[in-house]
Amino acid sequence: MQFTFKTAFGDKIINNDYEVSYLAGYSIDGKTIYIDKRLPRYLTLKDGRKIDVYPYLIEHESWEKHLEDNKNYRYSYAHEKATGKERAKVESDNIDWDEYQNYMLKMVKELKEFNTPVPPDLDLKPEKDSHDYYRYHKIKKMEHESNSFYRKVHATYKIIIASKLDPSAFKPSPYYDSEEGMVDLEAKPPKILYHVTHIKNLSSIRKKGLLPKVGEVTRSAHGDERHAATPLVYLSDKVAPGILGTFGKDALIITVDPSENNIWFFTGNELVEVYSDKWGKTIEEGDFPIGIEVGDFYSEVKVVPKEFFDYKGNSI
Repeated sequence: MQFTFKTAFGDKIINNDYEVSYLAGYSIDGKTIYIDKRLPRYLTLKDGRKIDVYPYLIEHESWEKHLEDNKNYRYSYAHEKATGKERAKVESDNIDWDEYQNYMLKMVKELKEFNTPVPPDLDLKPEKDSHDYYRYHKIKKMEHESNSFYRKVHATYKIIIASKLDPSAFKPSPYYDSEEGMVDLEAKPPKILYHVTHIKNLSSIRKKGLLPKVGEVTRSAHGDERHAATPLVYLSDKVAPGILGTFGKDALIITVDPSENNIWFFTGNELVEVYSDKWGKTIEEGDFPIGIEVGDFYSEVKVVPKEFFDYKGNSI
C-alpha cells in the first residue's frame, strides 16, 4: 500500500509493500519512506489506547534523511538527532517513550531477518556508515531479485493495460487525501473492487465464492498475532503491483460488484458501509477486525465474484 504523508520537508510517499531492514528506511532521492510490511501499524498501549506508529517512524526517517543529505551528518549522528525528534512527537501525544521504544526495539529484533526483494532504490547509507556489512551485502545480493521483480511487474502492467481490464484499475486510489495522507470520502463509492490470488484457486472460488480467511499477507504482517487476526476477504479499488508481482503469471484477478456484496471500508478510525446511502455519512464505530489497515476494503462474509481474468487480463 502507498499513500502520501505531509512532513516538515514536504509530502513523502509512504510505502509498506516490502520487508525493510530496521523496520523503516528511505529511498536514495528521499521522496519515499519505506516501512516494513510485517510491522503491525497499530499498537495497544498499557492504558488501553490504540495508536498508529507510522507517524513516529515517518518523523524519524524524514529527519534522518534530511540531516544526512542537507547537513552532511554521518548516519550515527543523524540517527541520534532523528530519534530525538521522534521522541518529541511521541511524548507530545502523551505517550510514554519507554513503552513505545521498548516495543520498537522488540520489533527490530523480531524482524531483523528479511528474505524478500527490498526496494530497488533503498538508501544503504545507514548500513554502510554503521558498518553493518551483513545487512549491506545481503541487500546488495538481493538487488538483482528486486530489479527482476520490478521488470516483471512493469511487463505485466503493460499487458493488462492493453487488455480487457479497465485502465482505471491502475490509477491512484481516489479515497486518500493527497495533501494530508488521510481518507477522502468525497469520491463516489467504487463500482468495481479487485481481489488478486493464485490461479490454482479458480475452480474453488467459482464454486464457493471468496471466503473469509487469514491469508499470507496478514500472516506475514502480524507475526505472532496472526492467530488473533479476523478471517476476512480483502479487496481493493485498484490492482496493486506488489500483489500482482508476487503471483506473476500465476495471478488470478477477480472483480467484485460492491452493490451485490456486504463490503466495508476502513478509514483508520471508523468503518463505512461501501455501497449504500450511508457512504461518507453514517459511520459504525467500535471494535474493528484485527488485521485491517487504513484504506482497506473488506468483508467478513462470503463475497460473490463478478468476473475472472488471467495475468494478461484475458477473461477466463
